[in-house]
Amino acid sequence: MRGFGDLDEADVASLTGLSLTAARYAKAKEFSESFETPVRIPIAKIKAVAEEYGFRILSGDRNLSHIVGQGASRAKAVQWLKQNYQLATSEEKIVTVGLGSSSQDWEMLEAVDVPIVIPTSEGVPPSLADRGWKVASAIGSQGWVKSVAEICDRYLQ
Repeated sequence: MRGFGDLDEADVASLTGLSLTAARYAKAKEFSESFETPVRIPIAKIKAVAEEYGFRILSGDRNLSHIVGQGASRAKAVQWLKQNYQLATSEEKIVTVGLGSSSQDWEMLEAVDVPIVIPTSEGVPPSLADRGWKVASAIGSQGWVKSVAEICDRYLQ
């Protein structure tokens, strides 16, 4: 298995389609490790071994996966943010927005108030389709920017 920590920025950029600067940030994660999903080892076996050691594997797109702590999830992070920010501003309701483009974003999108699916060049991932969630009007970073602008216009007036 080759994790992002084992690769240089150019390799990460090549695997992900990220710029060299974005690849540097991807390598600098502190609470998870992205890795190339091995072709010769079934992902179910990798997940089982990870669970034995207190971790879990999130299968992603582009033949990449991520290893995180057993109790870690984006949904838990959203819940934590909602609770803590709500304590700081009890007079206004906190509205959470999540933008996701892959199956590993499913839990987070379920946890937010405003879930938005960002299509990839292949379209909307099947795991995120048909859930009644808003789908961005463009793919990738353009869809992300347009969606964030729409949210700002809607909630920050």
